[in-house]
Amino acid sequence: MKRETKIGLFTLVAIFVAIFGFKFLKGQDVFGRSDTLYATYDNVDYLTPSNPVMLNGFQVGIVTEILQNPANIAQFDVFFSLNEGIHLPKNTVAVIKTTGLMGGKAIELEFTGSCEGSNCAQDGDKLKGITLNMISSMVAEDDIEGYMKIIADGLNDVLAKLSDPNSKAYASYAKLDSTLTNMQSISASLDRELKYKNSNFNQTLGNVNTLTGESLPKLLSRFDSVAQDVDKANIDELAQNANARIKELEGTLDNLDKTLASLDGTLGKINSGEGTLGKLIQEDEVYNNLNSSLKNLDLLLEDFRVHPKRYTRFLSKKEIPYEDKGND
Repeated sequence: MKRETKIGLFTLVAIFVAIFGFKFLKGQDVFGRSDTLYATYDNVDYLTPSNPVMLNGFQVGIVTEILQNPANIAQFDVFFSLNEGIHLPKNTVAVIKTTGLMGGKAIELEFTGSCEGSNCAQDGDKLKGITLNMISSMVAEDDIEGYMKIIADGLNDVLAKLSDPNSKAYASYAKLDSTLTNMQSISASLDRELKYKNSNFNQTLGNVNTLTGESLPKLLSRFDSVAQDVDKANIDELAQNANARIKELEGTLDNLDKTLASLDGTLGKINSGEGTLGKLIQEDEVYNNLNSSLKNLDLLLEDFRVHPKRYTRFLSKKEIPYEDKGND
């Protein structure tokens, strides 16, 4: 098989897997047969594709597509597919409901009677669509009246107990009323106290204003006068001391310049080969001679350390032969 043929087959398989994998992730039946029905709604109430289609609490399908109705742009056509083997009568109502407090949505299929032959909804048929709010989705219409009656009875019972002076609820209500009265009195006292504090604060601000407007400028002028006297008394002495220190610093800098110049001259002579140090640095012969002399001196000292008697027996005719230690 040619390489191009293999690539083509691999591409077809990849496309096939991608399409059926996408349908599988959306919850659609990939290999089974399914019927697609739709219903029209004035408000889909946040219903989205992939939301479940339920029948008596069991999922029998999934919402596949939501499109704007071409005949009435204020309405929406919701398409949903049913699992294989699910049969519905044509009078089925597709109700959009809220499935929980978090706002999940689903389509609930409701119908009466049975489905036989031509009475069953076929692929592509349109069902009646209804949208219920959260309360209507969770509580049946008949149950709402019962719940409202229970709430009304409970409120009447509470009001009756609050009107009875012998009941605990009436005593609690009286205490609450007394507490609210006390809180109102405290609030009035606090308001009066704040007004009094505010007047004192305003008076304090007036005193501060008087101080800053009259006394403070006089005080600042006195400080300024004292500063001028101190400045006149010490400025000349400070200037003289500063001049003396500057002259000492100039002398030190001159000495430093002379020292640096002398050092520079000495280094120049060394670099040019003048003097013993210069010749030692510039001429290899001087260095080699000095190195040889130091080596000979080292050998002499080593021999003196090993044979000290050789250098102390002046009257003896016996000679001590030299022994090579292997280091020279």
